Amino acid sequence: MDPLITLSIFFGYFTFCFYALGGKTLGKKLMKLTVITNDYFHEPDKFDFKMSLKQALLRTTGYLASYLSLGILFALPFMRKDNKSLSEIFSKTMVLTDVEFYNHFILTNKTEEVLQVDVEEIRAA
Repeated sequence: MDPLITLSIFFGYFTFCFYALGGKTLGKKLMKLTVITNDYFHEPDKFDFKMSLKQALLRTTGYLASYLSLGILFALPFMRKDNKSLSEIFSKTMVLTDVEFYNHFILTNKTEEVLQVDVEEIRAA
């Protein structure tokens, strides 16, 4: 197959999945993982969790660089204290399990309800 076609399919698949499908490739759906931006994780009130098109392209470029290194750069997370892969470093994103993401989302977006009890009405009943 022509290398240009292969590269186009590679970039098309990953960029489309990361940008249009909310950071979920087929593998991430099967493994129940979500890609979110670092900005959202640290400041959820100011930022959206979805990647921008630029971040999706940078993440795909990180994958390509890892493949072109014959897989050597896929070992990068095992050598770093923060466990970041090359694609996460390039795109300023992180991968969370769906459970971690939803827990983080619920904890940062919780709303408080005020419960008012009319004691006089209870006594009268």
